[in-house]
Amino acid sequence: PTGDIWEGDVGEATWEEVNKVVWGGNYEWPFLEADRVHRARLTYEPTTIDDAIGERRGHHIKLNRATSNSVIGGFVYRGALYPELQGRFLFADHASGRIYSVDAARPAGMTQDDVALLTQLPNCSSGFGIASFATDAAGEIYVVKLDGVNVNDDREGGTIHRVVPEDASNPDPPARLSDLGAFADLETLTAAPGLRPYTVNTPLWSDGALKRRWLAVPNDGAHDTAAERIDFRPDAPWGFPVGTVMMKHFELAASPAPIRLETRFMVYTEAGPYGVTYRWDDDGADAVLLTGRETRDLAYLDPAGDPVEQVWTFPGRDDCMQCHNPVAGTALGVNTQQLNAPWTDADTGEIMNQIEALDALDALRPRPGDVEDLPRSVALDDDGATPTARVFSYLDANCAGCHRPAGVEGAFDARLVADFAAHRLVNQRNEGENSDPAGVVVAPGDVAASELYRRDAADDGTQMPPLGRSLLDPAWLATLEPWIRDLAPPPPWQARPAVEVGVATTGGAWTRVAFTQRWEDPVVVVGAPSYADATAAAVRVRGVGPDGFEVRVARFACDGD
Repeated sequence: PTGDIWEGDVGEATWEEVNKVVWGGNYEWPFLEADRVHRARLTYEPTTIDDAIGERRGHHIKLNRATSNSVIGGFVYRGALYPELQGRFLFADHASGRIYSVDAARPAGMTQDDVALLTQLPNCSSGFGIASFATDAAGEIYVVKLDGVNVNDDREGGTIHRVVPEDASNPDPPARLSDLGAFADLETLTAAPGLRPYTVNTPLWSDGALKRRWLAVPNDGAHDTAAERIDFRPDAPWGFPVGTVMMKHFELAASPAPIRLETRFMVYTEAGPYGVTYRWDDDGADAVLLTGRETRDLAYLDPAGDPVEQVWTFPGRDDCMQCHNPVAGTALGVNTQQLNAPWTDADTGEIMNQIEALDALDALRPRPGDVEDLPRSVALDDDGATPTARVFSYLDANCAGCHRPAGVEGAFDARLVADFAAHRLVNQRNEGENSDPAGVVVAPGDVAASELYRRDAADDGTQMPPLGRSLLDPAWLATLEPWIRDLAPPPPWQARPAVEVGVATTGGAWTRVAFTQRWEDPVVVVGAPSYADATAAAVRVRGVGPDGFEVRVARFACDGD
């Protein structure tokens, strides 16, 4: 052992770092994120990096966000079980569960291109991923996984795993899509028997791409066992049996013919789901299996004959589970609200609801009941739906994979099934490194002051969603802007001495105030953090003087005095 101290340094929006820590070393945060000038918390003292104390030390390894979202430092391997790992530093990405290794003797200045993917722990995501490493007396390496502890009351605790060689029992898919057997006819994109087409009410925005979707649930001719049925949940992610396959094809509308881009698969195995991507050749005749992320520069004519230039990003195998994470249920679009829609049977021409069609196959347990009573998303261009329904349907499809309970920071709830107050959007203080903490997610009547609009209209590296989008969605922004503008701002602050409160000290100078009066939806309570729904609210206030304190509540309406 060398006595070297290795440290994982979580970045902001662009880079993660691995550093070797030395006495008196200054690793340049918050002025630099790796070698990128941070967009500047220059309220810090000193206000320039040149005035920083200590020895300035650059990163040892910098990792882009495709490689790591939250780097977790580990150990240099000194065990005896795996000689090929001797002298290699092991570290991980919390959210994806990827475990990397790199030669510890290499000099500083490395990037993601210099590290090797060792293995990937399944079912990881923010709050559910790798938290730490440990080593035993023999030098063997162990991994600590949160499994939702501290973010999910139903979880009993984390788990500890030992690093072992990756199981090779699941061979790689064929190198060419034509050899996979998913399509009976590649030219017409006729799916193989057993792959059932489906549609969604609110498509995910993917830089203007058009999509076709298919689903295969394993069966022996009848869905008559638990291993052949979907675990149906009206207002939560569905559960899928081992052997389920989802296929999604992407192409761009172009003249004189569509441009085939990629076909993706989500496959459910005993070890958990995984995703693969096939990139179509330029001639659109076949597609090749990808292992890493790629880009393609496109220049084409749209159906109206206007020239278009854009860059398409193909996800690598490691990218898929960043969005298709276990907190979101892995399958983002195959759920009640998205499939609660009409569907035409290609063989019979019969039109029926997609959930009813799956139920007719006996493929759902428990049975769904009347689909009119189930949640349903609506399309952005559905003129028969309210603006609020269109906005929250879009948020559910595009944002709820991360923005949900136990999800990421910036913790508003984008799920369609949450009630209005539980969304925590209107007048809710921003959270997260890329947002002004003094601002709010949605400011009623003020589009410019609404962080939701700013981030969704951004293309400067702070855009939302951060993955899978490089172009703005004009239809979404044209829907979101008037919705925000038409929201009525809350009335002026009012002292409410009649409001019942319960007070409990939580430590230091902070006091928690719990409102027990019933409020009508929606209520906005200002505080950080704050919470409100139709029956209760809580806000923290700083300091309580000898004469008590006044609670101020911004409200739309309440029943009672």
